[in-house]
Amino acid sequence: MQTLNVATGGTLVQDIPSMVYGQKSAEQILTADPDARHRNYNTNLGTDNDLLWGHFHRVKITLPERMQYLLQGSDDHPYVLSSHHQGADLIGKGLMIAATSMDGKVVEALVHEKYPHVMAFQFHPEPAFLYQAETRFHNLPGQPSVNSFIGLYPGNKGESFNRNIWKWMGEVFR
Repeated sequence: MQTLNVATGGTLVQDIPSMVYGQKSAEQILTADPDARHRNYNTNLGTDNDLLWGHFHRVKITLPERMQYLLQGSDDHPYVLSSHHQGADLIGKGLMIAATSMDGKVVEALVHEKYPHVMAFQFHPEPAFLYQAETRFHNLPGQPSVNSFIGLYPGNKGESFNRNIWKWMGEVFR
């Protein structure tokens, strides 16, 4: 999504925590609302290799008519897995914001106003169905580990949204 935005003349926020939320340390970020965190900053504070690289947070769909297929069987505010500190700032030519963070401060998805098959995401939909039996992950130090990313999604409906992204791509790009 960042590449698409810049390629169409848009710009990037260089550091979401400091530039958007005014946070100066990992400790400040970790005390913020979970929906305002866009990566797992616990990994900055320790050497626990079992910590998940990303952070689950909800998104607000701002163009439901363009995201209708993806929302089938999902919550209105689906959970996504993010691991980013940069994001779209000025939106590029021909692009529209399709999803934001719950507070509306971070762009999470862009679509093209003219081409319906151009859709880009800030978050990582691919772990929704990946199963890594040999790897164990958890979000917080001391939290029980799970054997798959699916087990980390808070509720099954977040998984539906992310799986629908891949179903949509499979249908569009046959």
